[in-house]
Amino acid sequence: MNLEKFTDRAKGFLQAAQTITIRMNHQRISPEHIAKALLEDNEGMAAGLIAKSGGDAARAAAGIDALLAKVPAVSGSGAQQTPGLDNDAVRLLDQAEQVASKAGDGYVTVERLLLAMVLAPTTSVGKALADAGLKADALNSAINDLRGGRAADTASSEDRYEALKKFARDLTEVAREGKLDPVIGRDEEIRRTIQILARRTKNNPVLIGEPGVGKTAIAEGLALRITNGDVPDSLKDRRLLSLDMGALIAGAKYRGEFEERLKGVLDDVKAAEGEIILFIDEMHTLVGAGKGEGAMDASNLLKPALARGELHCIGATTLDEYRKHVEKDPALEAASRIRMEVESKPEEIETLDRRIIQMKIEESALSKETDAASKDRLATLRAELANQEQQSAGLTQKWKAEKDKIHAEAKIKEELDAARSALDQAQRAGDLARAGELSYGTIPGLEKQLADAEAAAGNAMLREEVTADDIAAVVSKWTGIPVDRMLAGEREKLLAMESTIARQVIGQDQAVRAVSTAVRRSRAGLQDPNRPLGSFLFLGPTGVGKTELTKALARFLFDDDNAMVRI
Repeated sequence: MNLEKFTDRAKGFLQAAQTITIRMNHQRISPEHIAKALLEDNEGMAAGLIAKSGGDAARAAAGIDALLAKVPAVSGSGAQQTPGLDNDAVRLLDQAEQVASKAGDGYVTVERLLLAMVLAPTTSVGKALADAGLKADALNSAINDLRGGRAADTASSEDRYEALKKFARDLTEVAREGKLDPVIGRDEEIRRTIQILARRTKNNPVLIGEPGVGKTAIAEGLALRITNGDVPDSLKDRRLLSLDMGALIAGAKYRGEFEERLKGVLDDVKAAEGEIILFIDEMHTLVGAGKGEGAMDASNLLKPALARGELHCIGATTLDEYRKHVEKDPALEAASRIRMEVESKPEEIETLDRRIIQMKIEESALSKETDAASKDRLATLRAELANQEQQSAGLTQKWKAEKDKIHAEAKIKEELDAARSALDQAQRAGDLARAGELSYGTIPGLEKQLADAEAAAGNAMLREEVTADDIAAVVSKWTGIPVDRMLAGEREKLLAMESTIARQVIGQDQAVRAVSTAVRRSRAGLQDPNRPLGSFLFLGPTGVGKTELTKALARFLFDDDNAMVRI
């Protein structure tokens, strides 16, 4: 028996067994004391395994207590101050070491101790566990499920078991239980988050903002949308889990403990095969977390998973911390690019829903008032609320119907592409019968279905094609430049430069023409591109329009009157 081959938690239970032995005034540590320590565990690993194996943990604990009650207690000068292991306990630990070695483990874990007890049915502990309905095969199966195929190759291997249950909170489950409040005022940010997550690569958004602006609320809003099905198909049935960095770091005082816990989280996320989105609040704490002598920080554990696409996450941090920690790391910063495109509720429905929530809050407050004015306002409010809810229900129904039509249309297009590909293969293979069937039967039928579906779309709230207007609207939101200026071609703008500026500057036609000609010459590439766009010297008395012409030029070129420096 080599205690160095036992995990830290297994050693901890042996120490707990010694404490129980001293407390009960027993002379030696027996398998019964070790079993009692396992069953009294606050995390309940042993009790949970017994329950999963079809046994009764309470009955097992009662049986162990009955056995310990028969052990004689010795107190006074004859009592052992530091009791050691008895022969049965030594045999138990040897058996556990053999079981672990046979299973391919480098260390003896807590569950192997429990399995070794069950594998000795002739001992008193084995009989007590058998009487509680615990069988070796069932327990071994439960252990394999708990481990998820992972071997115990480090002294802190147990930290990797069910890591997500220990260190993360399932926001989608909380949303299903109705414990999340509606999110108001962050629709655009939630949409942008969904847009990034829906990408195939570079799909890990980072929410940046000062404390209290609603970064966590965006994650909760996303959980609500996933629960309601208000997300693209690629995000449906996903689970959004919030990683608790405090719990992950707390108590990890020995080298490697923190890394082991985080590896367990990443392994669970990887095993879910893309079904889990991880929300990491205060993500800057990952940079440097767990770093110590001979250890790496958490961000280095995340980078390979991010690069391979195994980790789908949302980060949240402040602007200062982002610049200080995340932005300096190209591997982390590159995984946080933003893309905008979403299949979500139209804006008019979102506006109605927000108004309904506000009215319900007002209704709840007014219902507690007793004065006549409040009662009159309450009656009016309820009538207005009923009307708003009716409008919202109608628009939502229309939106869902149109979304279903678009999905059906996309499916027809996929079938049509597959049929055309099959036709090409049939023609190359000389299969004329198959080619004729596709050419005159399948393909025309699908084309007719597609035409009917497109004709039925009509004045839809949702569109499948991305137009120039859509692109301009997205870029406008990013840059703050008005949409109409985004859509205007530069050539047309430059040709009409005089008339545009003349609407703002009156009576200075000669100066306007001179400035416009210089700008067009520069834009046409007729002068050195490394020189300034133009250098103008406006002369004249006060009030003739020198400053106004400068403002007009700034507005024309940069869409902002204030895009100038006054000296």
